[in-house]
Amino acid sequence: MPSPKNDEPFHMQNNEENHSDADEPILIPDDVDAKEVPEMPGVRRVDIGSMKAKPGIDYSTYEAIGKGLISSARLTDDGRIVISLDLKKQLPDLPEGHANPVKEYAVDRQTFTDAPAMNIVIMIVGSRGDVQPFIVLGRALQKHGHRIRIATHETFRQMVKDSGLEFFCIGGDPADLMSYMVKNPGLLPGMSSLLNGDIQRKRAMVAEMLDGCWKSCYETDDASGEVFAADAIISNPPTFAHVHCAEALGIPLHLSFSA
Repeated sequence: MPSPKNDEPFHMQNNEENHSDADEPILIPDDVDAKEVPEMPGVRRVDIGSMKAKPGIDYSTYEAIGKGLISSARLTDDGRIVISLDLKKQLPDLPEGHANPVKEYAVDRQTFTDAPAMNIVIMIVGSRGDVQPFIVLGRALQKHGHRIRIATHETFRQMVKDSGLEFFCIGGDPADLMSYMVKNPGLLPGMSSLLNGDIQRKRAMVAEMLDGCWKSCYETDDASGEVFAADAIISNPPTFAHVHCAEALGIPLHLSFSA
């Protein structure tokens, strides 16, 4: 067998020679002071190798810069990982014939506009920026003959009415909700929220909104008194009541963060 290289760490050396336990040399790390272990037969000094971490590296952050993409990630104090992807240039379109054509049987290009008019309730919990995209969607659906009811916070009543859509108040204060989220960004509330009564107030607010969302599916319009019965629900995820209302009524549900 060839002898191991002198500059090769001991754990990387390939030594398959058969030795009995009695013949095995006593291995002494190369960095041990010679005075501590005197030279004698059967004693062999070896480089056991080492792993050295680079000092000054912040392992809670990551960044990679390429020709087409800049990606970065960082670990926040509350345990979340923030990932950022910056695409420098658009990806090219897929070439024609990249896959075999698939016939879509669900698309009816001739008679899809003949669908019967429906009563659609759009449930939204959040800020003005959450409500506005759904108003645009509601107006587009209204042009196709559907009756649209926007169920959200009282703060946005006038904005919804000005757009020509029906409004239903589900309760809740978006300013209080945003304030609570800023104070408690993690999965668990902070100690201050537990002590100052924030948790109890938010429980009451959520209960009010859950009840309001359920009533928005069947109560009459408070302005015209016209009867309303939801045929479908569109909602953003933070509403919470959406899936329960749809399941109870047996009607379709579409979830989207923005329209």
